[in-house]
Amino acid sequence: MGAAPNLNARTMRNYTAWLFLPLLTSCFALSSTEAPKEVTTVEPVSAPAQVEPAVDAEAAAKKKKELTGKLRDLEWARMELKIERQKLTAAARKAQDEVEEAEHAFKKAAAELDHYTQVEQPLELARAQLGLDRAEWAMEEDRQELEELRKLYADNQVESTTKELVIQRSEKKLAFAKLSVEHEQTEFNAKKNFELPTKLKSLERAKVEAEKSLRDARADKTRVADENELELRKSEAKLDDLEQEIKELGGTVPAEPKKENADKKPSTDKKPSTDKKTEKSKEGAPK
Repeated sequence: MGAAPNLNARTMRNYTAWLFLPLLTSCFALSSTEAPKEVTTVEPVSAPAQVEPAVDAEAAAKKKKELTGKLRDLEWARMELKIERQKLTAAARKAQDEVEEAEHAFKKAAAELDHYTQVEQPLELARAQLGLDRAEWAMEEDRQELEELRKLYADNQVESTTKELVIQRSEKKLAFAKLSVEHEQTEFNAKKNFELPTKLKSLERAKVEAEKSLRDARADKTRVADENELELRKSEAKLDDLEQEIKELGGTVPAEPKKENADKKPSTDKKPSTDKKTEKSKEGAPK
């Protein structure tokens, strides 16, 4: 009777141990599976805190680099605009000089044509006519003289040798006078029908060419002015775009450092202009 209770207690302990064993294994399994979850939840939280400052620094450096480049481009664009203005000013001055030269050439050609038609051509024709008239009159004088000599020696008793010599000389003189008339007539015809009309056509052609050159020079001047305005607008628009981009990047647009020098240039350029005016007034005074 006394041994029965001991067996019952042992069996009860074993029974209870087998009951709690599955619970312990399940708890151990739960603890082992929950540990990785805690690691995985910690990693995504700590990772962004380490990456965000690096991204911001990289973006700031990139923005700074871009801003530096835009500032450099702005400085170069201003220098290019200054050079472009100088080139365009020189081109406009050259076009104006070509117009003035063309105007001078046209006025000269027109004056030469007027002088030729009003003075030179009539004078040359009159000179040629005068030479022909003189030659014809000299021939007429020689002819009359020969006739008088023949009449004189026909009535008088003069030695035949002397008479023949005098008449021969007079006949020879008349023959030379006839040749002179022929030459003067040929020269007169050449001047009237070829030389003077040819020169007239040449002067008229020169005037037409000068007028054409003047029209072309004026057209080129207008074209150069339009091209200069277009190029300036493009360059100024490029500067405006660069300044706007700099402002969008958060930078400040620097002022142009060479404005004072640019303002001083007109004062130095005024001196030669006044000298030109005085030279023109001096040249125009005697005229």
